[in-house]
Amino acid sequence: MKSVFVTVGTTSFDELIATARSPPALQALQSRGYQRLVLQVGRGSLPFFTLLTISIDPGERRSPG
Repeated sequence: MKSVFVTVGTTSFDELIATARSPPALQALQSRGYQRLVLQVGRGSLPFFTLLTISIDPGERRSPG
């Protein structure tokens, strides 16, 4: 499965995470054959999660793990 992994460690990069999760970014990844986006996030102002896996197939999303 072709995947993208985004990690920001313990530093706050809310804009990067919000952009990576946006519909245009997901559509761009899907058009390039990616099927999964994994985000590893430390702290920030977005709802807290440490690991989020998003299926890029339309309509399928997985919650924080």
